[in-house]
Amino acid sequence: MLGKILFAIQVIAIIVCAVPFTLHLPSPLTLLFMMVSLALFLWVLSYNKADNWSVLPAPKINGKLITSGPYHFMRHPMYLAVILCGLSFVIHNQSIQSFIAWLSLILILNIKARYEERLLNASHPEYQRYQANVKTRFLPSLF
Repeated sequence: MLGKILFAIQVIAIIVCAVPFTLHLPSPLTLLFMMVSLALFLWVLSYNKADNWSVLPAPKINGKLITSGPYHFMRHPMYLAVILCGLSFVIHNQSIQSFIAWLSLILILNIKARYEERLLNASHPEYQRYQANVKTRFLPSLF
């Protein structure tokens, strides 16, 4: 139930961040963040296939723990893709509403990630070792 509530709040934050999406052409910086977000999203899906991935934080039954590709650098790369997409809306809209919604989105994704990690620790005994090796949730660990 908590996972569904967290996801619902996440969706609301994204919508508030995006609306009102102004009708002027996006700036190069807006497009850059949108493209990086999309590229990261596709990279994540190339490693974490649809039958293993969910928008809800609960791991799928018989799901596989993915530790390669983008998961080698950060534990929640899909959340980073969402954060970057939200940032593109903030840059495009240039409104306090979008900025506050984006900050709220980061907060809810952090709460969601912590909840998901508790569930992953319970369902995947190797997750604790993975957490020790990949220290960051969202920002890539390059060293």
